[in-house]
Amino acid sequence: TDSRGDIERYESTDYVLENLTLTSDQIVVLMQGKNNIIRRCKIIGANAAVNLYGPNLVFEDNEIVMTARDPADAGGEPQVALYVEDGFGAVIRNNRFVIKGRPDGAVAMELRNSAGVVLEGNTVEGKANLYRTLDEKSTVEVRPAMQQAPLVTRDPDPKETQ
Repeated sequence: TDSRGDIERYESTDYVLENLTLTSDQIVVLMQGKNNIIRRCKIIGANAAVNLYGPNLVFEDNEIVMTARDPADAGGEPQVALYVEDGFGAVIRNNRFVIKGRPDGAVAMELRNSAGVVLEGNTVEGKANLYRTLDEKSTVEVRPAMQQAPLVTRDPDPKETQ
């Protein structure tokens, strides 16, 4: 992208990818714009499987399977399953990252110029770290998975039934 770090240059696209299985032996998803959602998808690819550019992204409940290859054999693409640039306010939650192949310094997620990103309840299987930031502009809050509160039942207060 040619935003030069200016997130106001992105148009509101409101793309939604939902309940899909997407497969490639290279980059699988390349998306640019504001307010995009990728939800409940299975994405199977190689280095840089998913590349997302733009603010207010929601990326949730996905399974990303990356077969890591040496960057020299992958067109120079780094061993990153999900790359986010200019992702101000992105919410990335409840995703399962499966890293296969021959990872060497692989990460599930890589962030550039992405302030205020929330990572919640994501898991990584395989030899890879959860995330890395590429600049001082990227800030991340890592949260555990949200637990749904159990349904609470109670006996009615006699004052409420009168």
